[in-house]
Amino acid sequence: LRRQNQILEEKVKERTRELQYQAEHDMLTGLSNRYRFVKVVDEALQLQQQQTSAKFAIYMIDLNRFKEINDGLGHFAGDRVLQATAIRLRASCAPHHSCARWGGDEFVVLQRNVTDESDIVAFANKLLNNLRQTIQLEGGQVLVDASVGVSICPDHGGSAPVLLEHADIALYRAKCADNQAAKNHLAVYQASWGSAAAKRLHLAQELRQAIETGELEVALQPFINSQDEELVGFEARARWRKPGGIQVSPADFIPLAEECRLMPDLGSYILREACESLISLAPDSDLRVAVNVSVSQLLDPEFQKQVLLTLSELELSPNRLELEITENVFAGNVEQIKAVLSDLKNRGIRIAIDDFGTGYSSISYLQHFPVDTLKIDRSFVSALNDGGEPLYCSILSLAHSLELHTIVEGVETNEEYRKVLTLGGDEIQGYYFSKPMFLEEAREWLQQLSSPIKQAAER
Repeated sequence: LRRQNQILEEKVKERTRELQYQAEHDMLTGLSNRYRFVKVVDEALQLQQQQTSAKFAIYMIDLNRFKEINDGLGHFAGDRVLQATAIRLRASCAPHHSCARWGGDEFVVLQRNVTDESDIVAFANKLLNNLRQTIQLEGGQVLVDASVGVSICPDHGGSAPVLLEHADIALYRAKCADNQAAKNHLAVYQASWGSAAAKRLHLAQELRQAIETGELEVALQPFINSQDEELVGFEARARWRKPGGIQVSPADFIPLAEECRLMPDLGSYILREACESLISLAPDSDLRVAVNVSVSQLLDPEFQKQVLLTLSELELSPNRLELEITENVFAGNVEQIKAVLSDLKNRGIRIAIDDFGTGYSSISYLQHFPVDTLKIDRSFVSALNDGGEPLYCSILSLAHSLELHTIVEGVETNEEYRKVLTLGGDEIQGYYFSKPMFLEEAREWLQQLSSPIKQAAER
């Protein structure tokens, strides 16, 4: 009986150890989990208070574009990437370091006894270099790189929550493309960023999650043929309604997506949403949908493939898609962008220049660029109320001489509408006909239209 009790006690102890291990470790990677890492930070803080000269650093690490691997190759491949990342982190860390999986594709490392920022930068670059190696999967090799944000104790806080929050802010700062403090996907927290910058970076984090969870929507604004008032298509505009009904303006989140390298993911998501909305609204018609495309998307090597894959998967004819670019493409890598647009145009996709006359327009570029449509900016329409007819007519004349289709944007009043009909313009867009509408609103709007416009959707 005594022996049996000993065996039972050993089993209980073993099971207790297993439960303790599971409570403090990530089962996929074998690293410490978030709960255990916070305890480690608290222990380091206690030591730092006893030895005020001892600094430590927290590194928040995020795998760049991990979602593409997870979605494109499957969750098994994603798990393999996370496991390989964990192995490389362990190999990069000395015995006095602690590393953990923070959640998703984010990891954290604590480095004790740091001396100065050069020591921190050297270790962060070591992490980045070790992670920036190919990983062998069953379907082939993938190359994964990362971004790192760093906070330092006691310089950037004296508690685990504050230090981790500041490391997180630095991480998203590191992911911002135009931030000079972020070199090589690395940023060390700076108190000078202030609360406004912190809020902006937290909004970037929310935006990334909104893209991944499908929280964003598209609103559709119609194009109307000026000759017969028939509906010919819609422009899709990105909209973000956060939980609780809070709306974030595109003027805030579109530049933020550009700044924090989220535009390829956001653009791909909006493109699919726009095409799906068109199919749902008018499946058997020749109506088109126009989608805004940024320079960063056009320079993304995956852009063409994503556009064509979307059309193929949704079985949408290329001539029902129009890509709207702004004139700032002429200030970028013109030849590369021209090649991308030429390929898409040759496949039947329409190309439009949006907000014409407000940016970097050059007639020589316009003449040789693969463009079908020129959109006349709202500012030229509003100027018609104050003697702006000559400038408006000169833009129309330029478009016609280049054999470009024209869309007049921002027509809001009956007076503006009548003037545009008199002066010319192939299609009209604006609040005079409708504000941008969510899908169900657009469906109701179509049902209430008079026959010429409604028949276009029913053909």
